[in-house]
This record gives sequence, C-alpha cells and structure tokens, in this order.
Amino acid sequence: MAVPKRKTSPSRRNMRRSHHRLTPVAHVECPNCGERKRPHHVCGACGHYDGREVAKAKVWTAFGGGRIVASLNGLGRDVEPEHDRFD
Repeated sequence: MAVPKRKTSPSRRNMRRSHHRLTPVAHVECPNCGERKRPHHVCGACGHYDGREVAKAKVWTAFGGGRIVASLNGLGRDVEPEHDRFD
C-alpha cells in the first residue's frame, strides 16, 4: 500500500481542493407563467414544458390543510394529509 513520505501542507491541500466547489443552479424564466424554473424541466407553477401542458399544477390550500392534488399526466393520485397542522 502506498504511504505518503511527507505530510501534505495546508496550502497544497487547499490548492488540490480549489476545483471542488459547487456550481450554481441554473434557472430560466418559464415562457408561459414567468416563474423561474430549471432548464429542460417541467415548470412547477403551471405544469408546462416546451409550450404545452404536461402536468397539472399543484393545488395547495392555506396552512397545509385540505386536499393536495399532485397529478402528472393524469396518472397521479390524490393525497389526504394525515393530520391538521394547527389544531
């Protein structure tokens, strides 16, 4: 097994790690609703992609209660919350 002959200095260690940073996430404006979205992804606000609606928009009621409808291409399911948040 290879063993280093000398301890790696902090300067050399940090220079090696100089390319390990995270790249910022790219966002573009949705041409349908104007919200920011990831490129080549379905818009989370309106459900449009490439000029057509491919998913239903999520419907959230106030304070997280009620019914949450998250359907993708009509194949999704309705989800009932397990409990109310403000009881």
